[in-house]
Amino acid sequence: MRLKLELAHLPQQKLPINYQHLISNWLFQILYLSDPKLSEWLHDNGYDYGKNTYNYFCYTMLKPAMYTLDLENESFEMTKGPTSLEVSFYLPQKMEDRLTGVLRDRKFALKNGVYQVDFQVKYIKRIREPQFYPFMKFSCVTPICISKGAPDSLHPNYIEPGEEGYAEWFIKTVVKNANDYLGHEKFSTEGIRWRMMGKKINSKKWQLNDIEVKGKLYDFEWFAPVELTRIAYYAGFGIQNATLGMGMVRIYRNSKR
Repeated sequence: MRLKLELAHLPQQKLPINYQHLISNWLFQILYLSDPKLSEWLHDNGYDYGKNTYNYFCYTMLKPAMYTLDLENESFEMTKGPTSLEVSFYLPQKMEDRLTGVLRDRKFALKNGVYQVDFQVKYIKRIREPQFYPFMKFSCVTPICISKGAPDSLHPNYIEPGEEGYAEWFIKTVVKNANDYLGHEKFSTEGIRWRMMGKKINSKKWQLNDIEVKGKLYDFEWFAPVELTRIAYYAGFGIQNATLGMGMVRIYRNSKR
């Protein structure tokens, strides 16, 4: 499920430039603390808050009607609203409906030790599900992060497109994430293919608990089982999906194979 939220707020509201984790914190609170049935489903499926948490979602950056960046003070000002935000979850249908209900007209705050912005969800649009095929082409909406090591390591071993082994680690990560969600080894890496389209790559460096997280924006081709592709489309490709919103893609072009 993908939702586009329209958020109301006062003008000239500021957040730190690296605010993505604040959105993550809010979404975790929505998942675990806002609806008994939703939190019960998470618990019953092994997702305990603060331990083995549910990580199968991603989100975009905030998109205000007008904004400015203050690099000297490392702040992001939402000069004029409304501000839009897209969120993407891989959940069962009945839990999608509950989550949508929880978000409707929701008031919340994004805050750290310096800044706080109060929002209200004024409008929710459910984005129609695309048709999935074995062979597809995607463009990154948020950066994709791939690491050869543990994603929460103090010294993650990030790997970039063009480096030897990138496609292998990309595929391994997507397969592992899907199998972890399903609770068994349904998918294997055999027969899955990834290839970058063109040579244009944009680099992004975001902060998470004083750790620099590196991601890349590019277009790519993807050949995989349809169910695997659907999981990755909604949950995010790569790592740091739930914590920083990384790995969200849009369809570049569909192709049947």
